[in-house]
This record gives sequence, structure tokens and C-alpha cells, in this order.
Amino acid sequence: MVVLCIDDDPDDTEFFYEAIKTISPEAQCLVANDGLTALRILRSEPAPNIIFLDINMPRMSGREVLIQIKKNYKWSQIPIIIYSTAIIPRDADDYKKLGALDVVKKLAKFNDLCNALQVILKKVGIV
Repeated sequence: MVVLCIDDDPDDTEFFYEAIKTISPEAQCLVANDGLTALRILRSEPAPNIIFLDINMPRMSGREVLIQIKKNYKWSQIPIIIYSTAIIPRDADDYKKLGALDVVKKLAKFNDLCNALQVILKKVGIV
């Protein structure tokens, strides 16, 4: 399993990485700290099985990244989970219309994050 986490907060990405490794120790977790880096990774690495995407990032917002990924035939079928601290219900609907599979609020407790990730990965058939 290859997971791509796109998030500009190093603490959040480390927390996420540890949770993924706890759930699935053999998983490969790629990290991009902004949208432009994420697109570069997608061009150069094998396609990930799932993408977790923050919204508020420098250089290219998560919304813009979502649009770019869904416009690309090669990447358009990769499940994308919006994973952000700031989620407004009408924005969540917009992200889903743009192609996001789900919208999840960042969790502060490690066990809660592990449980939520387990549910998401089972939902998409990865674990």
C-alpha cells in the first residue's frame, strides 16, 4: 500500500505517518509539504493507492491540487480524502463535487486517528 499525505504542517505529517505505520507497518507513506511537490511526486513515483489532502497550504491550495489530480486521467481514479482542520460543511460538499471521496477533520488523539484511518482504508478496500 502506498499512501500520499499532502500537508504543509510537519507535526501533522509526522503524526499521520506514525498512524499509517501503526495500522499497516508495510505501508509506504509519501509526504508532500505543498501541492506543487505533490504533483511532482505523482509524476515521478508509482501512483499511490490513496491520497490524504490538506486544504490550507502555501503555493497551491488543496482545492487546486484536487482539481489538478482529477483532471489527469492517470490519477483521476485515486481516492482522495480531504484531511484538514478547517472544514466548513458547504466546502465539504464542494470538495466531494470536485471528486474527493470523503472529507475528514484532523484528529488530535493518536488512537482516534488510527481508528479513523482504519475505517477509511477499509472503505476503499486497501486494508
